[in-house]
Amino acid sequence: MAGSTDSQLQLGGSFRSALPSLLFLSSIFFLIFTARVIISPLMPIIEKEISISHSAEGSLFFIIMFGYVVSILFAPNLSSRIGNRRTIVLSGLLTGLSLFLFSLCHNLSAFLAAGLFTGLASGLYFPTAMVTIAEISPAAWLTRGMSIHELAPNLGFVLAPLIASLLGILMGWRHGLQALGVLLLFWNLLYLKHGCNAKRKQPPVSLQVVRYFFTSPLFWRITVMLSFAAGSTMGIYSMLPLLLVNEHGMSVEHANSIVAFSRIGSIVMPLIGGWLGDHFGNGRVMAGALLLAGLLTVPIGICSGGLLLTFIFVQPLIAVIFFPSCFACYARLGKGAFRGMGLSIGAPIGFLMGAGCIPILIGLVGDHAGLKTGFAVAGVLAIMAALLAGSSRTFLQREEK
Repeated sequence: MAGSTDSQLQLGGSFRSALPSLLFLSSIFFLIFTARVIISPLMPIIEKEISISHSAEGSLFFIIMFGYVVSILFAPNLSSRIGNRRTIVLSGLLTGLSLFLFSLCHNLSAFLAAGLFTGLASGLYFPTAMVTIAEISPAAWLTRGMSIHELAPNLGFVLAPLIASLLGILMGWRHGLQALGVLLLFWNLLYLKHGCNAKRKQPPVSLQVVRYFFTSPLFWRITVMLSFAAGSTMGIYSMLPLLLVNEHGMSVEHANSIVAFSRIGSIVMPLIGGWLGDHFGNGRVMAGALLLAGLLTVPIGICSGGLLLTFIFVQPLIAVIFFPSCFACYARLGKGAFRGMGLSIGAPIGFLMGAGCIPILIGLVGDHAGLKTGFAVAGVLAIMAALLAGSSRTFLQREEK
C-alpha cells in the first residue's frame, strides 16, 4: 500500500485515487485529536475529584495548547530528519502514552504535567500532516483534501464525550484512558507499515521564516481569524460541559450526550466548507463563517432551555466551515522556499490563542460573573475579529488570486 501510494504521489492522479490515503491519515488524526480533547468531557468528574476552580480548568486546556504550539514549531525540524511518516507515527505513539500519564494523575500539578506532555506529543502531527495532504491532493482540489482531513476532529468532537461516558461506565475513566491509549499505539504501528510517506521535506522554522511571515498583513489576518475560529470550536467545546453541569443543573452524562450529539451535523460540514471555498473564495468563506459563529456563540451564554439547545446544535455547524479554507490559505501563502510555511508559524499562534486562551478567559469570567457571561464575551470577541480582520476588500481580493 505504501509503495503504490508513493507512486501515485509521484505521478499525480485524480482526487479519487488520493482518497484512501487521505482517509487513513484522517483516522490517525481522529485518534490523536480525540486523545487531546477527551479530558474536556471528563472535567466535571475531575473537578469534583481534585476540587479545582474554573480558571484552573481553563489553565489545563491552555497548557495542553502551549505544548501543542511548541511541538508544531519544532515538527518541521524533526520530520526533515526522520521523515514525514515516522513523525506522524511518533506523534501518535507519544499521544497514546500521554493517556496513560493522565490516568495516573491525582492532583492539579500532575494533570498540568500530563497536559503539557499531551500537547508536545500531539503537535508533532499537524504540520507534517498538512505537508502530506498537500502532496497527496491534486492541486485543483487542495481545499477539498483539507476538508476530508477536517472530518476527523469533528468526528472526535462527537465521539469523545460518548467514549468518555461509555468507558467511564464500563471500566472507570482511568482505565478507559488506558484502553484508548492502547488503541492509539496499535493503529499508529499499522500506519508505520502501510501509511503514506510524503517525500517533500519541510524547511525548519528559522528567524528568516518568522520574519518573512510576521511582516505579511495577509498572514496576520488569517492568523487572527484562526485564533477566534479555534476559540469558537475547541475553546467553546472545552468549557461547554462545565456550563451545562454547573449553571444548568445537568448530570455529567446528560451534558456529555448533548455536547456529543450537537457535533454530529458538523462532521460533514468541512466537506461543504471545502466546496464553498473552491467556489466562492476562501477569504469570503472564512470571514462569513467566523462572523456567524460569533453571532451564534453569544446566545449560548444568554439562553436556557430549548432555545439554548438550538444554539448549541447550530453553532458548531457554522464554525467548522472556516477551517478547510483557512488551511488552504496557509498552504498557498508565501513564495519560493517559504511557500506553505505560514501554517507552521500561524497555526501555533492561532491554536494557542483560541483553544488555549479562550477557555482561560471563559473560566476567569466564570469565576467572577458566571460561565454564561464568559461564553457571551467569547462570542462578542469572535464577531469583532470577523469584522476587523475579515472585512477588508483587499484581503478578499488578494486571497482570490
